[in-house]
Amino acid sequence: MTGQWIASGSKDGTVQIWEVETGRCLRVREVDEAVKHVSWNPEPYLPILAVVGLNTSIMRWSQHDKHEGIRLKHVNSISKVEWHRKGDYFTTVVPGGCKVFGC
Repeated sequence: MTGQWIASGSKDGTVQIWEVETGRCLRVREVDEAVKHVSWNPEPYLPILAVVGLNTSIMRWSQHDKHEGIRLKHVNSISKVEWHRKGDYFTTVVPGGCKVFGC
């Protein structure tokens, strides 16, 4: 990103987008579960924010009901998501070990 905005997540199930220069909250998005981690895609022309919630479910991709974007639900508890420096893919951290895919 360009450093113009910062994102934060909350246990109340919201993600806030803040303007760094003024400290003003520009947008609040409800994500329907407590937020554990947020991470911007580093590509400035592709402003994608990845959000990790506290709830787990089966592994699946789906269209997000309220926001433009997709939702990935995973059977394991994900603690963190990190983007590759070019922003073309991301990785997730599952601290408790893998329960699927033969791990």
